[in-house]
Amino acid sequence: MDAEAVKYLMVEMIQEAGVNVFLHCWGVDSIVNDHTVQGTVFESKSGRQAILAKTVVDATGDGDLFAAAGAEFEHRSHNIGLVTRVGNLDRADRRRPNRCQAQAPGTRDAGAGR
Repeated sequence: MDAEAVKYLMVEMIQEAGVNVFLHCWGVDSIVNDHTVQGTVFESKSGRQAILAKTVVDATGDGDLFAAAGAEFEHRSHNIGLVTRVGNLDRADRRRPNRCQAQAPGTRDAGAGR
């Protein structure tokens, strides 16, 4: 799957749905009234702002707004549920630790002399 194509498609879908998206913002609090999340407080280069909404999606990656709203959560020492994607790297073959790709002239093999 082409990640860039997926991002492009998702942006188009969001725009067609009329969703207001705020990028490069830090969610700092939830606005809760009678056990219902009615908005969020966030900070950006523009300063601190509050937005009221019919629906609030916590896209902080760590559930910060979810927790600020008073919802139950379990503290974990590792981000088990988060997926990290690193591109343009080959997986290490542990059976062949000294396998190297072509070296640049004048460089030394890190495994040399062992």
